[in-house]
Amino acid sequence: MLVQANGLVASFLPTAGRTQEAILCGTRDALAEKPRVQDQTQLHESIEFARALKSADKAARRKNDDYISCKHIFLSLLGVGSTRRLLESEGLNE
Repeated sequence: MLVQANGLVASFLPTAGRTQEAILCGTRDALAEKPRVQDQTQLHESIEFARALKSADKAARRKNDDYISCKHIFLSLLGVGSTRRLLESEGLNE
């Protein structure tokens, strides 16, 4: 979502007074700290990711939207664990 050309999130950041590069740098740093999968195993979503998707689904339903969009996902990430902390460190919150 951060690197999508003409995407909602990338276009929102400058209006919030933040640069795409700063958020990308923080995202890369946060991902580098996460454990990596070494073997072929069955992967599943994290608890945080599941919460974010559930929140995005609820937001879409409240707006009577037929599908979950990037807007719903991004807004739901503002309230979820490590993503929330990263965005808050850049001055972004709900």
